[in-house]
Amino acid sequence: MTVVSRVRHSVAGKVVRRSIGWIYRLCERGKPIRCKIAPGLTVELLPEGELAQFLFFGPLFEQMELRQIAALLKPGMTFIDAGANVGLYSVLAALRVGPDGKVWAFEPSAVTFDLLRRNLLLNQANNVAAERLALSDVEGEIALRTQSGFGDLYRYLDYEGKQSRGGSAKLCQLQRLTPSPRSEI
Repeated sequence: MTVVSRVRHSVAGKVVRRSIGWIYRLCERGKPIRCKIAPGLTVELLPEGELAQFLFFGPLFEQMELRQIAALLKPGMTFIDAGANVGLYSVLAALRVGPDGKVWAFEPSAVTFDLLRRNLLLNQANNVAAERLALSDVEGEIALRTQSGFGDLYRYLDYEGKQSRGGSAKLCQLQRLTPSPRSEI
């Protein structure tokens, strides 16, 4: 276990996460939050979920990655968001590839998928196709696990069949992403 992981799972890490959540709930008041995610790009996210909490407090979540993706995407491109969570990267990609581009968002969690779809509607991301499944190199079903005390950013597919301490699991669909020649998106 890495040092970061040990801190994240420690009592201090749990206290920090709970404190951030508490402060966030006092401030957000149920309205969508506006997030500047890259130069010239702002999205709105519903105030639910851990990602919204991180973004509410400023540059606490993957700022370098968001800027790099924004710089790489061009109008008309196709973007695949595997493990889309609430749709931050999907909305970013939808804005950058424009109406001539296409975004595919895959999210296996039923609760998070609902929030993904609502965030896509909020941002009028009409060029995004959302699918409730996980991408893999095999097809079938697998346990999607959540660790106790952690939010929607800490779900994982349990390929090794290990039980997380105090966590929960739900089955989700696995599907291979296999492009076909000259397929329409």
